[in-house]
Parts: sequence; C-alpha cells; structure tokens
Amino acid sequence: MTSHSSADLIDAGAGATVLREAWDALRAATPGLRIRDAAARLGSTEMQLLATRCGDGVTRLSGPWHRRLRELPRLGRVMVLSRNEVVVHEKTGCYERLDIGDQMGIARGEDIDLRLFMSQWAHGFAVAEGDRHSLQFFAADGRALHKVYVTEPAGLSAWEDFACDWAAEDQSPEQTVEPPEAPAPERPDADVDVETLRRHWDGLHDVHAFAPMLAHHVLGRQQALRLAGPHYAVPLPLDAPQRLLQAAAQSGQPIMVLAMNPGIVQVHTGLVQHVEMRGPWLNVLDENFSLHLRTDLVASAWCVRKPSYDGDITSIELFDAAGENVALFFGARKPGLPEREDWRQLTTSLGGQFAVR
Repeated sequence: MTSHSSADLIDAGAGATVLREAWDALRAATPGLRIRDAAARLGSTEMQLLATRCGDGVTRLSGPWHRRLRELPRLGRVMVLSRNEVVVHEKTGCYERLDIGDQMGIARGEDIDLRLFMSQWAHGFAVAEGDRHSLQFFAADGRALHKVYVTEPAGLSAWEDFACDWAAEDQSPEQTVEPPEAPAPERPDADVDVETLRRHWDGLHDVHAFAPMLAHHVLGRQQALRLAGPHYAVPLPLDAPQRLLQAAAQSGQPIMVLAMNPGIVQVHTGLVQHVEMRGPWLNVLDENFSLHLRTDLVASAWCVRKPSYDGDITSIELFDAAGENVALFFGARKPGLPEREDWRQLTTSLGGQFAVR
C-alpha cells in the first residue's frame, strides 16, 4: 500500500476537475507514477482518477458485466491482470471455455484460468493510453478487480466495438464510490468447537470444499489454520514465497500460483523460470506469466494440508496484515492424480512438516 504525504491529499468533497488537476500536477512532478499510487497519494481511488478522463481516452461502460465478459474471446490474445494489495498476477493468452452467469463464472483456457464472483463487479471502463488499449473493471468501492490489455492489432477492432457498443449514457468525469465493506469480526476462539472442526476437516474430499467448511463453522481462513493445529496447518517463515519460487524454478517442477481479490481468482499453472528480487518485490518474469509480490506486506505464511479423494493436497498460503488471503501455491496436478512428490518435498523444505497424531 502506498503511503501519502498530507501535502498530496485533496479534500474528499473535491470535484472531478480539482482531482484531475491534482493528478496532472502529481504526474508532472513524479514522471512514471502509476495511477494506483497516485490515487493513494491523493486520498482517492484508481477508478475515480480514471473517470476524470472520461471523454479523453476513457469511456465509461455499462453492464451487465457477465454478458460483457462472454464477448471477451473476440479480443484474441490479451494480457490479463488481477491484483490485491500484495500481489499482481499477469497472464497472456486467450479467453476460452467461458461459463459465466450473473453470480459466478469460470474461464478454463489453457493460459487464462479464472474464477469470477460477479456480484462484486460494479463498474467498467475502456481505456486508451497512447497505443495501449484496455478494459478495466472495478468493485463498488473503487478497487480494481481485473484488467484486460489488447496485445495484437486484430484485437483492437473488437476493443473499439466494445468501447462504442457498451458505452454508458453517463460520461461525466464524476465517479461515486461506496465505502469499503468492513471485514466480518472473527468469532472468539473460545466459541469454536475445535474438535468438530477437525472432524469436518478430516472428512474433506475436495480442496474446493474448504471454503464452504469455513463458512459452515463461521471461521476466518487464518483463524481456522491457527485453531486446527499442526496436524493440519503450520506457520512458515516469511521468506517462504521467495524460497518456494526459486526452488520451483531451479527444479523445473510445474506449480499453481493463485492471486485473488473479492471479484476474481486468477490462476497460473506451469513452470516459473525467471525469479528475481527488486527491492521488496519478488518477481516472476516469464514470457506468458508475470508475478509481482510485495514481500514486506506479507504478514504470515502457512503450509496447509487438505484431504481429498486423490490423497492429501498441500498448499502454501499467504496473508496480509488484515488477515486477507492474498496468494495460494499448489503443486500442478490433474484431477484424479495424486500430488507430486517433488512438490511435497519442496513444501517440507520450507518448514511444512505436519505433526503426526
């Protein structure tokens, strides 16, 4: 999260003209400043800054978003970006095998693999920045959920059609945002029947049943890891993500890397090859996959064991200071096959040694 100085902040009630002028001044003073960082410094949101350019390279779009997303294969090969406060996840490929309803959706392409939670999708924009053309989607509170960048000339015609056909009536530079939802308070540990939780955990047959289990017991994810105990989940050193990615690159084993926000989970399955640190950023810089992870914002890391019909499945899970799950790592596997032994060895080397009951 970018800090800001009080000198940069503008009045919360300032109109779009004042906001645009402040953004222009900030960009002039700080060449290369990203819009997300500018918004943080101005006490605004990325979406509100973007809206100040409506009519100047930016077109506000109208939904319904699940129907709009069904047309994205027309863009051809694209770069898609999904992020949270800690992780930026970028994949290049085509939208394929889409199944998107008004509440949930999925894209199961060879390269673009997404899980979509459509109730969180509130706003969209078509954005032209020089020769870069994108579609950008936001939650009601202004946080960016998913961005789609055209990478080939053939996709530009579809982008132009979308910018025209999906244009909203309202193209004013003003943009309202809703306050962020307050996180639900955790139940007191003393109110949790830990033995019942453990029995439920032992009875899992699919990793996708883990979230419903948490909902059934009204537990936060990290709270459940902590209470279940070391037979199920063990904390790891905070350098675990760096060691994990470096070990995967050196060994050549394929892994799964998931980043999430309230509207989407974006998945990479395959090799990671070029891993490097730049300041606090842990980066994967491969041809069709990039990851940028702020290691200084990772507050905890866990190794987690989940039973399934295919045997135990082991994940590495990262959380920020607010307790939000920001990234997941698995060994690459197909349904019906057991977990790879080299992945289990890797997680053990990170400190993922579960207690034996």
